[in-house]
Amino acid sequence: MTSNNYTEQINTLFRHVLRVHKSLLDYQKAVIEDLEQKEFTAYEMLQMAINHPDFEWLRKISGIMAEMDERTSDKKNPAEAKDLNEFTHRLHELFQPSSQDTNFKTRLDTAL
Repeated sequence: MTSNNYTEQINTLFRHVLRVHKSLLDYQKAVIEDLEQKEFTAYEMLQMAINHPDFEWLRKISGIMAEMDERTSDKKNPAEAKDLNEFTHRLHELFQPSSQDTNFKTRLDTAL
């Protein structure tokens, strides 16, 4: 079964967000390694990304990405326009300059 246009659009959005997310993870990793004066293994970084409070701001993106992946993986119920609109809206709210999430905005501004 081929994916529909909305699934493809969400997957394209996912790939773009994934690149941004990876860059921000790399940034946060560099910050932590500089503070700790230690280079962390991939496993340690995974654990930090999941549990460390300094990575919490990035989990907001991770959560949306997980939902996008889950939604586009459902072959019985293909994605619809409302799904694409919801993900786009949530990402826009998170990344817009007037974001209500001041912690995310501050950390994003610093990373940029």
